[in-house]
Amino acid sequence: MSISKVKSVTGNGSFENDYGALQENGKKLLFSFEYEMEDGTIIKANHKTDTSPFPVGSEVEYEVKKTHPDHGKSGSVKKPDTGNYQNNATKPNGVDVQLMIVRQSSLNRAVDILINNCDKVSVGDVEILAERLTSWVMQETKPEAVVEAVQNGSIGEDTTDDLPF
Repeated sequence: MSISKVKSVTGNGSFENDYGALQENGKKLLFSFEYEMEDGTIIKANHKTDTSPFPVGSEVEYEVKKTHPDHGKSGSVKKPDTGNYQNNATKPNGVDVQLMIVRQSSLNRAVDILINNCDKVSVGDVEILAERLTSWVMQETKPEAVVEAVQNGSIGEDTTDDLPF
């Protein structure tokens, strides 16, 4: 990918395509444009709008995908960094994401346990049970402690001391 500013842009008509914008007449159209960049590159690109989304002076990122001897270069023209799904500035840290996933799953399992063990588990114990399941998945608690707490109806009690009595 290269970055440059648009020096000139010219519309080159439209054509039917399954990926185009739906028109009032029911046809799907893409609109062709020829961009001349300040770095000297001339490239043809298609967009769903009948006016170029990148006027003269816009900084763009472009990629030449094909070069045809009669038709020149064609490819993509877009805003710099668009479509970059690995942008770490907006993405939470990996451990946080894993913990959120584990918590959601643990809450789901805690509700299932509540539904299937209404006589042993109260509604107030769901949050505590979810936290214990999370702790177990994150390897902070032994699995036996969680199972025993559910079986004994002692979800709200602290069983993390590992004492046998």
